[in-house]
Amino acid sequence: MPRIFIAINLPPLKPLMEAIGELRQMGRALRAVAPENLHITTRFLGEADAATIESVKSAISDAVEPHSAFDLKLCGVGVFPNERRPSVVWAGVDAESAQPLVAINNRLQPLLEDLGFAAESRPFQPHLTLARIKARPPGTLRDFLDRYDSGDFGTMKVKSVDLMMSQLLPAGPQYSVLASFTL
Repeated sequence: MPRIFIAINLPPLKPLMEAIGELRQMGRALRAVAPENLHITTRFLGEADAATIESVKSAISDAVEPHSAFDLKLCGVGVFPNERRPSVVWAGVDAESAQPLVAINNRLQPLLEDLGFAAESRPFQPHLTLARIKARPPGTLRDFLDRYDSGDFGTMKVKSVDLMMSQLLPAGPQYSVLASFTL
């Protein structure tokens, strides 16, 4: 069964590509995200059969229907879960520009619960994964985080919400769009 998630796909904005390039140069401890995989996950759903996928498509369509395209500003960086033991380097989303995305997510959650997907235990925190940390990160990561702490990565127009399929391959994940829902 395919693994699915809901996302906002992002173009390879030049400031993001420069930051990811710096992360790539930090060695094998970090695995930077490939430009074609840049996205903001709004909800990971896991494995789903064909009937469930069709129901999820209907839920996404209902959730995005009242919303229009909007601008989303990417800014700042951080790590999950914390700086002592980082496993993910992320770029943030300006809180004000994220309001339409949060509204779509809030409308979508009860629809997904009706389909049997458990409610999220943590509040939705939109972010863009830049790299995953596989081993002890180099000291240059601290410099990177300081330099980009309030960095501006640009603004993009969000025109759709996508239902994605994820395949885990030895070279890294491969994502494909199953359906796109225009705002």
